[in-house]
Amino acid sequence: MSVDSVSRKHDRIPFIRFLGVYLLFQWRRQCARLHRARIALYSRRFGQWIRLRAAISADQSAPPSVAAVVPASATQTPTNTPCILLIDTVPPRPDRDSGSLRCHHLMHLMVCMGYKVVLHCQERMPSAAEVMALRAIGITTTAVAGGFPSWLLTNPERYCAVVVCRYHLGLSWLPLLRAFVPDSLCILDTVDLHHLREQREAELRNLSGLRAAAAITRRHELHAISCADLVWVVSPVERDYLARLLPQARVEVVPNMHDMVETIPPFVSRHGFLFVGGVVIHPMWMQFAGCCLRFSHASVNGYLMHSCTWWVPDWLKRYRVSR
Repeated sequence: MSVDSVSRKHDRIPFIRFLGVYLLFQWRRQCARLHRARIALYSRRFGQWIRLRAAISADQSAPPSVAAVVPASATQTPTNTPCILLIDTVPPRPDRDSGSLRCHHLMHLMVCMGYKVVLHCQERMPSAAEVMALRAIGITTTAVAGGFPSWLLTNPERYCAVVVCRYHLGLSWLPLLRAFVPDSLCILDTVDLHHLREQREAELRNLSGLRAAAAITRRHELHAISCADLVWVVSPVERDYLARLLPQARVEVVPNMHDMVETIPPFVSRHGFLFVGGVVIHPMWMQFAGCCLRFSHASVNGYLMHSCTWWVPDWLKRYRVSR
């Protein structure tokens, strides 16, 4: 579909303005990708970033039969039901990281509150298994991934709110949403404040390149926050931090969400240690390794370390670490 034909679908957006929005969207999107690659390079995780990009490219699209699937709940929902669009890089993987688990529970909570939720993935289409898992909780997915979201022009009044996950998507999406869906509430879900994590890693490892890249991340992240109507953070500490830097921003705490456990075993019947954190993030796995070494040197009999993450390096398994 050409830029000219798309722009004529919506009389409220003149062609020149549409072209400007289109070019800025693509430019900011590519700049965000380059910056993320720079962060991976400076933190010496470039190989991991390349493998992640390769995995995403290998599964760039779902089978045609999957892309056309529409949940039954969506067809039974009244046309006047308020709809929320959620934009993320890839479908949530609640078995791999806490951010995905939080996103999964957030979408389910929105459905339970009576909203229709549509998930759009920037990097790739959901797989067949992911579509089925999303459909089980009443989530619809868009039939496209990546590229320019011209599908927003077909029904701009459809969405009462749009949730954009993470600052690097917010940089390109929030200005576009202002032009295409000006009446929608634009929410930026920071998931966590990336520049703080990068600054701490740079200080811990004394990497000047990463410190400079973290300063760029800080500028980008604060700009994305200032463009949103509402900002979600995961802790009161982050909320207070942003209140000092951007007092005009409306910031709310939306913490991690977990299923309630009805019965909890008493302390005397428990064993082992639980580490909550992603060991693929350098400061976290250094803390994790420190815990393993301390318990090993202390000769704690029968200890077993459990990590709440989707991957454990082979060198940590010698310390009786399980996932």
